[in-house]
Amino acid sequence: MAFTATDLPATAAKLEKAGIKYELRRLPLESVRGGLWQLFFDDPHGGKVEFDFDKDEQAPKGHAAA
Repeated sequence: MAFTATDLPATAAKLEKAGIKYELRRLPLESVRGGLWQLFFDDPHGGKVEFDFDKDEQAPKGHAAA
């Protein structure tokens, strides 16, 4: 399931604090949804969750902005 989300740095920090592993991707600027951030993690029941963040969101601590 996918959701539109805001505040990428705070979301990543909350997941890290809770010990939840996640994968962060950035779509290429040339793509249809250019620059969109995608954050993926598994919910407690094993379902894959996707949060989509606006391309103008700041990169979370420890991640490159590019």
